[in-house]
Amino acid sequence: GSEANAIAGGKRPLSSMTPTFMEYGPKDNRQFALIGTPGGSRIITMVFLGLLEALQQRGPQAWVDRPRFHHQFAPDVVQHETDAFDSAALADLKQRGHQLKDVGRHYGDMHAIRWYMHNGNVEAASDQRRLGKAMLGKAQ
Repeated sequence: GSEANAIAGGKRPLSSMTPTFMEYGPKDNRQFALIGTPGGSRIITMVFLGLLEALQQRGPQAWVDRPRFHHQFAPDVVQHETDAFDSAALADLKQRGHQLKDVGRHYGDMHAIRWYMHNGNVEAASDQRRLGKAMLGKAQ
């Protein structure tokens, strides 16, 4: 690596890349999730939100479609997509002292795959916020 990414006290990594693999589900229906997205400092939050959808047994399209929000300590602001919170949640967050910023745009370009390990079925999804497309094909 370069000097810029050398480990030292008080430094932060220059990358938040988080390609993620997760095995989950009951023994008779084990599943394997693969999920990743670009997005700078928001990557880890976006991947985490997608994994929460997977753990609730929603499909990959739900993982990538989930409205997003992000907080990274500094600045002390919760950035969110317009549809990330309903009005009651926004009011509750404000009442608790959170500063909110509707970023008025969608961020990320998440792609996800779910593999059912017991039968080999595969599902894939691409973030509709961008131009990508998920495609599956048979192995040759």
